[in-house]
Amino acid sequence: KNLFIDVDKPRIGKRLPKALTKVQAQKILDVTLHESAREELTRIRNHALYAVFLYTGLRKNEALNLIMSDVDLVNNRISVREGKGDKDRIVPVSETLHTILNRYVLFRKHKQKSCEHFFTSAVKNSGLTEHGLKHVQNNLEGLVDFDFHIHKLRHTFATLMLDGGCNIYTLSKMLGH
Repeated sequence: KNLFIDVDKPRIGKRLPKALTKVQAQKILDVTLHESAREELTRIRNHALYAVFLYTGLRKNEALNLIMSDVDLVNNRISVREGKGDKDRIVPVSETLHTILNRYVLFRKHKQKSCEHFFTSAVKNSGLTEHGLKHVQNNLEGLVDFDFHIHKLRHTFATLMLDGGCNIYTLSKMLGH
């Protein structure tokens, strides 16, 4: 007879997700702004996109689904509509991110991009697609000296916020948990 049949098995602890270092995160922002594409609008868009990932912790689909009215640079906030689990939330925009997004918005207007999606395709007047983002990601990984995936940027945001003194409750609300 097995004496341990009614004994609960010990829980195996979950590992914390891997995050990039602050230096690696900064390198992504530097490379997207200066080397990620020949076309200036594409470089500025890529920089703004990766800044959104790193400064807000948005998920890939949340960033791709942003429309112009979701990004409120007057009140420094981004409205995430129907995030994971159909949850809506407001994410604050830092001063640094405000500057990056404002530059992108102005350049986007200059290039006469009028579609409602916040992040536009480089070629068409339509939103950036998952396929387009994958292309940007593949190019970017070739320019930096480390591997990462887009979701790791969300973990990086969370880690840097905690390291900076953000409380876990506030962070969980910003991440949409």
